[in-house]
This record gives sequence, C-alpha cells and structure tokens, in this order.
Amino acid sequence: MNFTIDTAFLNALASAAPAPGGGSAAAYAGAMSAALVTMVAQTTIGKKKYAEIETQMQEIVVDAEACRAELEHYVSRDAAAFTRLLEAYRAAKETPDSERIEQATIHVTEVPLGTAKTALHVLELAVKAAAIGNINAVSDACAGASLANSAIFASALNVKLNAKSLDNRKQDRFLAQIGNIEAQAKELMTQLQQIIQERMSIG
Repeated sequence: MNFTIDTAFLNALASAAPAPGGGSAAAYAGAMSAALVTMVAQTTIGKKKYAEIETQMQEIVVDAEACRAELEHYVSRDAAAFTRLLEAYRAAKETPDSERIEQATIHVTEVPLGTAKTALHVLELAVKAAAIGNINAVSDACAGASLANSAIFASALNVKLNAKSLDNRKQDRFLAQIGNIEAQAKELMTQLQQIIQERMSIG
C-alpha cells in the first residue's frame, strides 16, 4: 500500500515559524493513537472468539473516533492559541495591555490541557483494547497507548511552562489538573506493561 503523508503539516513543523509546534504535534500523535485504538476494536468486532466483548468494542470505536475528531481540532487550536499569545505581546509593545496578555496566556494553557485530557481518555481506551481486544492486534493497541502517553507528556510540559506566567492561584489550578492527568497516565502505563507480559509474553 502507498499512503499520502500530510507533508504540509510536517513541513510547517520543520519550518522556523513558531507555530505549529510541539503542542500541535502532541495533538496529532493523540489523533493517531485514537485511530489505532479504533483499528484494534474493528479487528475484534465480528469475530466469534470475541463475541462476548463485541458491545464493548463497539463502544470503544465510538469513543475513540470522537476523541480522534477532537484531537484533530486541537492540532490547529494549539497553533492558533500560540499565535494569539505572540500577537498579544507584539501589540503590547505599542499599547500595553496586561489583560489581553493574561487572557491569551490562559488560553494557551487551556488548549494543551484539553489535549492532555482527551489523550488520557484515549490512553484508557488503548489499555482496555490491549487487555481484551484481538490478541493479534495487542501490539497496535500498545503503539496507540504509547502515542497517547507521549501526547500527554508533551502537553503537560506546555501547560506547566505557560502556567508559570499566571498568578499563583491560576497556576496552582492548572498544575493540579495536569498533575492528576500525569498520575493517571503513569498508572495506566504500568497496567499496560502487565498486559504486555501476560498477553504477549514479553517484558
């Protein structure tokens, strides 16, 4: 098979332009993760061996596809949020506007937090698919989980970095949320390692 890769997006990432950047790439990775989860569920549905979990797999498809659509939007949202922040700082050179900068900073922090939240749900779905889905597609579920975890890691860095510019109350709120997401992701990846050992017999 031959596939057309979205070279326009990759070229934009590779350019000297400040956006899109890591946040958009994280969302893109999350979207690919969701697509892999859907694939694992699709390869499980319709097989007699997995008839008892068919409904669960169908639900995973619905959830994963919803997450994929959301993460696809976050690719552009992240770039737009960062561009908005840059514009706020540039405008402030002519006319100081701390309120505009603060609102742009809040937005540029909220967007990667949203990416991380959605990616966490995809990670949950990936681990579930790896645990009970088609045995022949466990490695694909694990690949999806790895991509989702990477999306969370990259998004968390952006949340923490951007939140540093906010007052302590707002900063603490963002850090608490992303910290909770990271803790859940860590636990899910630990579960995944156990699944890999049990279903794939590799460490």
